[in-house]
Amino acid sequence: MAKKKKTLPKSAFKRSMKLFGTAAQIASKEIGSKVKTSLKNKLDEKAPEMVKLRIAQAKILTENLGQLKGAAMKVGQMLGTEASDFLPQEALDILSKLQSDAPKVDFDVMYEQIISDIGEKKFKKLKNFNEEPIASASIGQVYEAELEDGTEVVLKVQYPGVADSIHSDIKMLKKVVEPLLKVSGRRIDLDEIFEEIADTLALEADYVNEKKATIKYGNNISGHDQFIVPEVVEEFCGKRVLCTTKVNGIPISKWLKKNPSKKARHQIGKSVLDSFMLEFYEWRFVQTDPNFGNYFVQEKPLKLVLLDFGSTKSYTKTFIKNYKKLLNAIKSGDYDKIIDAHYDLGMLDERESDETKDKFIEMLKISVEPFDPENQPFNFADPDYSKRSRDSVGAFAAALKYTPPPRDLLFLHRKLGGVFNLMKNIDLKLDLTDYWPE
Repeated sequence: MAKKKKTLPKSAFKRSMKLFGTAAQIASKEIGSKVKTSLKNKLDEKAPEMVKLRIAQAKILTENLGQLKGAAMKVGQMLGTEASDFLPQEALDILSKLQSDAPKVDFDVMYEQIISDIGEKKFKKLKNFNEEPIASASIGQVYEAELEDGTEVVLKVQYPGVADSIHSDIKMLKKVVEPLLKVSGRRIDLDEIFEEIADTLALEADYVNEKKATIKYGNNISGHDQFIVPEVVEEFCGKRVLCTTKVNGIPISKWLKKNPSKKARHQIGKSVLDSFMLEFYEWRFVQTDPNFGNYFVQEKPLKLVLLDFGSTKSYTKTFIKNYKKLLNAIKSGDYDKIIDAHYDLGMLDERESDETKDKFIEMLKISVEPFDPENQPFNFADPDYSKRSRDSVGAFAAALKYTPPPRDLLFLHRKLGGVFNLMKNIDLKLDLTDYWPE
């Protein structure tokens, strides 16, 4: 019997049916678990059953969302990075596969995409093309090849149909992930997260935009020796294919499993934070996707490799100036100065309630806590901080009544939250005293 090719359901109907099936499987697990736990009276007996349930649900999500790619897979990645405070580690380990070890699509399917985009003539100029992908992500797969002069390159090839399915997938996914997020009786408003995922994916699916962003980011970071960014090879780029030079390195998650020294972890962790500070305060050009898969480590010599610039966002000088003004107002503790500063940023309608203003101020106060002199060196592994930071952003967004959600701020703080979550995984303590003046 011939082996069935691993392809992608392209139509909205087929993708919706796949998502409905996933939701049904998760709901079935939830109901079955409730029947079992209802027969038990002791809380300590219910807890292990709940862990088993979340692990089983994570497996279902990983298998089904990884097959669909696009928005579906992005949600799985989001859960793997942002649910770390309320999902068991076993479930998180399963979801993490969507970041670095996702299901692959057969090369025959991807070959058609390459030829339709850059043409067979250009493709034949590539030497030693490896049909086995070295990475499988939410938008595309990555392949190795060589140029005629021997230069090693990688080609990121977009999955067929994914770009056109983003918005229909988002509508379905909001219903699919709720059972996994309903843990310990808490409810999480997913609207802002899913809107952000849709916006991010629309950018990431635009490979022409990503090509330009990669070039710009590479120019920005030249001269900073602690980082490596691949170079674009324009001849082999198109609307659905992006070609760059190959950079040697391993995903930061795999590097951490090798138990690197404290000195090495300090160097890489500091580089992660430095990259964000440069992006926002100096270049005003921020890679807003907090996915851990965007960070690799080159071991010899030790450097941080930065990848994937499709969701890079520009910030204006005025926004940066007003943001600094706001941070300094928060540091001063003067409520009136804080209110004046946030009006300068145009973040709140004057009709918003005092409660909404208080949630806004609380969110920003939490964001500057790591820089408090009393908290030095700041412990990024503090289990409380990342949770409070994320929760404060969600609480503020949910409280808004008249003001459209301040997308610039939410994108920025979600990236910063991702950076801090990564630093937590690195298990790092870092003195941030010198960062505040920057």
